[in-house]
Amino acid sequence: MKILSTIVLLLTAVTLSAQPDAATCTGQTCTGQGSAIGFATVSFFSETDSSAVYGALADSTGRFSVRIPHGNYRMEIALLGYEKKQRGITIAHDTDLGRIVLDPSEISLQGVEVKAAPIVREADRFIVNVADMPQAIGRTAVEMLKLSPGVWIRDDIAIFGKKGAKVMINNRLLRETGEDLINYLNQIPAEDILRIEIVPNSGAEYDADMTAGIIKITLKRKRDNGIDGAVGIYYSHAFSNASSTTSPSFNLNYRNDRLSLYASMGTWFGKQIVRITESSAFEQNDASIRSESRLDGRWKSVSPRIGALYEFNDRHSAGLEVSYFRNLPGGSETHNRLQKQDKADSTRIASHFLQNQQGYGLGISANYIFKMDTTGSLFKLLLDYYRRDNDDPTDYFSRYTGSQAFDTTYRGDIHTVNDLYAATAAFEIALGPVSKLRTGAKYTLNRMNTAILYEFLRDDAWHRIDRQSNLNRYSENIGALYADFSTKFKNGIGLNVGLRGEYTYAIPATSSTLITDRQNYFGLFPSANLSLPLNKKATQMLAFNYNRKISRPSFWNLNPYRMPLSEYSFLEGNPRLRPAYQNSYSVSWIIRHKYSLTVGFESVNGSSEQVATTDPDDPDIILYRYENVPIGRNFNLNVNVPTNITPWWMLNLNLTAMNCFSSLAGRQNTVQGYLNNALTIRKEWTLDLNLNYRTPRLWGNMRMSGQFNVGAGLRRSLLKKRLTASLTVHNLINYNKENIRIVEPTFERTVEQRQNWRQIAVSLRYNFKTGKEVKVRNVESGATEEKSRF
Repeated sequence: MKILSTIVLLLTAVTLSAQPDAATCTGQTCTGQGSAIGFATVSFFSETDSSAVYGALADSTGRFSVRIPHGNYRMEIALLGYEKKQRGITIAHDTDLGRIVLDPSEISLQGVEVKAAPIVREADRFIVNVADMPQAIGRTAVEMLKLSPGVWIRDDIAIFGKKGAKVMINNRLLRETGEDLINYLNQIPAEDILRIEIVPNSGAEYDADMTAGIIKITLKRKRDNGIDGAVGIYYSHAFSNASSTTSPSFNLNYRNDRLSLYASMGTWFGKQIVRITESSAFEQNDASIRSESRLDGRWKSVSPRIGALYEFNDRHSAGLEVSYFRNLPGGSETHNRLQKQDKADSTRIASHFLQNQQGYGLGISANYIFKMDTTGSLFKLLLDYYRRDNDDPTDYFSRYTGSQAFDTTYRGDIHTVNDLYAATAAFEIALGPVSKLRTGAKYTLNRMNTAILYEFLRDDAWHRIDRQSNLNRYSENIGALYADFSTKFKNGIGLNVGLRGEYTYAIPATSSTLITDRQNYFGLFPSANLSLPLNKKATQMLAFNYNRKISRPSFWNLNPYRMPLSEYSFLEGNPRLRPAYQNSYSVSWIIRHKYSLTVGFESVNGSSEQVATTDPDDPDIILYRYENVPIGRNFNLNVNVPTNITPWWMLNLNLTAMNCFSSLAGRQNTVQGYLNNALTIRKEWTLDLNLNYRTPRLWGNMRMSGQFNVGAGLRRSLLKKRLTASLTVHNLINYNKENIRIVEPTFERTVEQRQNWRQIAVSLRYNFKTGKEVKVRNVESGATEEKSRF
């Protein structure tokens, strides 16, 4: 009934605005120095009818226009980072309020300059106000994320240590994950970013398996016709072993009245060298194995994207986007030397593995958006299709000498095709100036077909290895309904509550001897955020957070494959994996809008972790396989200090301490943290210094050693900030070693892996434009989380 009443009131407001006794009220929000402040919410509350509310959203230049009936009103202007502006106003004819000055909610005087706080902590998120930050000049989106609270970037993006965080740009979820996501974000100049929001715990409107949080990037909106874009190139080289990366890229935006077109192309060519030393001791037969491996990986890929969006009028728009990814011929080559000592017998094995992974990904997204009113209510319909076709052929050759003397030649091929179909319908209904209801439904169909073939060569003929060859199919249906409500009370208390229900029906099938059961389950996933201000200006507050999530296994790990790493170690899939359920609780004390101290607790039932064990049929062979760990507990304490020490020195310190318990590995304490510094050393010159550190940790039954990394970079802006050149040193002290130790009753294993060598990187980026600056909206996708499981 409340929703129905709200819709009736909105329709009444529209009817009144069309009557003859209505007038148009205009104005512009700005700073005390006259600079425009965009995207403020402007509301008019009737003094005679408390249910009559009218509003508008200021554009990028701060201008707004709203048509309202004649009468007396209380005008209210609100924008994050600024004090709320209130004043009484009488509307009897068309009125231009002129420039309206907004005062920053937290100010720092630098001469005559007044600036809003660059980083603000809200109840459920950090907000980084990138616009006009001097540290943004010449940087990319990735480099600004490294300066953002709680974000850790290496080969993936993590929030407070949880890998796999999703990224949204102008409310559009990106498909890319891992290094592909980082490469894509490196194409976005920081000067185009308005703000970055870091949300550690996603609400009910997002998929229940979005466990690692969300990063929302809002780009500056540009409204006029024209063309703009950028071209760039990145090159890095490790002098110690010739590992390298070359990545040219470009993006282009075009707008003509109501039509927006955009295109981008990213290419990656690289070489990586990894050295691995392993030693194992087996209790059962008093045997030992020692091996040394060198992996030379070469990869080439290209990923074009093109999209179009047409605005039929101010309320209706539709868009279509097509993206493509192709692995070009490349692959990896592994040389392994192994010695096995079994009592008095000694065998030496020289192996050569040649892998040539090939494949492509094709994505098509379409959407329709209807803006229901001028207060932010809208309806969205999102349709997605995605196909991933991956072929992984590998040739193996080994020569045995010593106690055993023979040669082996075999080959394997794992061909996987994934198809995803998703449809999302969502409403966002504004229930007044500070309240919003989000509700919707989603259906997803995932299909996987995998053919696994292993053969060995004997007598000049190939023979199938039946134990390791099979056909597998997996079909998964997920239906979801959700509702999410947020509001803010007059005393400053903020509330957000949501509930999502998901029903899953999965049908696995395999020709292997493993038995796979159908999965048929339903889950409820509530979320809640409550913020309590501790003083009048809310510069201090307490924030309480809770959410429940599900973590479904990746489709790759559900395949019953067995992939050789060496003659005595294999990766193995597990079709018996089940989803894990996670409950998270946290309390944060927020000081001066930005400093935070957070205490949290997380319980996970059925966490999917990699476990090393021996083969029941051959105790000298070690298998690495994902298993469900029944019980996991995690107490954590986080301290975040983002601050401007001086006008030219920005520092971000993040420390997280965890006490972890696993029913598989026991209890362990671990600490991880990072320190990022951005210094403006002179006009157009900036210097970056960063440090990442992590103490030893447990993963499954494997104990991983601690790691630390130091980096430094220097950049220069040229040609009126259109050209940016940078020189960066990654892993300055060249600490590239990670040790893994496994201790089980039947065997012990130690692995030393060396990669991520010290690299010198150079990048150039040039931004261009013709005509006026353009505003291009991208097509939104509703199936990003499912695609990451491919």
